Amino acid sequence: ATFFAAMDPEGMHLGNPKTAPIFIKNFFADFRGILGKKHIIKDFKKCDFDPIRTHLNDQKIIKKAITDAERKQNKAGKEEI
Repeated sequence: ATFFAAMDPEGMHLGNPKTAPIFIKNFFADFRGILGKKHIIKDFKKCDFDPIRTHLNDQKIIKKAITDAERKQNKAGKEEI
């Protein structure tokens, strides 16, 4: 779901009217395979990826907003682990 939400709706795959239906069909077939046959999700049109897309955009904004000093501190913290 995160993969699809991260896709640009106006991008190469979803923004092209010729390729979008094929991409969505293939994505949903793989997605349903991961979910399993008895999962409640049966129809792609009923799926709402906007909350995930919003979360990803918020995280991107937060990541851009941190200062260089904070980046270095975060990197140093990760290297200690």
